[in-house]
Amino acid sequence: MGQVPEKPKFIYGVIGDGRLAKHFCHYLNLLAIPFKQWSRRKHPETDPATVLDGCEPILIIISDDQIESFLVKHPLLRKKKVYHCSGSLVVKGVPSVHPLMTFSKTLYDLDLYKTIPFVMEEAEGVEDLPGLPNPVFRIPSEKKSLYHALCVFSGNLTTILWQQAFKGFRSLGIPSQVLQPYLRRVTENIADDPENCLTGPIARGDIETIRRNLDSLDPRERSVYQAFLGLKEIDV
Repeated sequence: MGQVPEKPKFIYGVIGDGRLAKHFCHYLNLLAIPFKQWSRRKHPETDPATVLDGCEPILIIISDDQIESFLVKHPLLRKKKVYHCSGSLVVKGVPSVHPLMTFSKTLYDLDLYKTIPFVMEEAEGVEDLPGLPNPVFRIPSEKKSLYHALCVFSGNLTTILWQQAFKGFRSLGIPSQVLQPYLRRVTENIADDPENCLTGPIARGDIETIRRNLDSLDPRERSVYQAFLGLKEIDV
């Protein structure tokens, strides 16, 4: 007679089917952790509490501006162990867990997912997510906006700068792939020595080169460059 399969200690519930939700479901699959998923697109007529019956914890992985209204519309969820995944929003009575990572359309491998830090709010009685080996850091709720601004500052804004650089190089007739080694080395230098990795005219205080740089840029790009000079307290 075959063995009866052991009942899982917990079953995750995932609300949403956007990019982060897809990554999270893929991570759970790689860890062989059971889960159920609800989304408006797949279950337009069914209450999430019904689809996710028996699930705890439940992760709400939808747009920040929809989280609070979603919880009001589906009050049964508050009776469960629910987390939202916004890096900036504070919702009374609902703790957050924010993965400190950028997520592309391409899914990642298990080793990478395991290294992603989870940033949570400091709150009494709030447990880490079960079954996940990720490092966890806790910050005061009132510091979440600053934390998320720094994420955007370092990740999203630098991405915009690189997109602008790729566009500019193409306009010069230089293919995008030529920038790849430069991009990789800049990233590696930052990771290896963040305090001393800055190079170029701003690091040297080379005012004449900086002025030529500014003269070559269009007004919008020039204003961005000047903002960075302000951060380094350089007056041109």
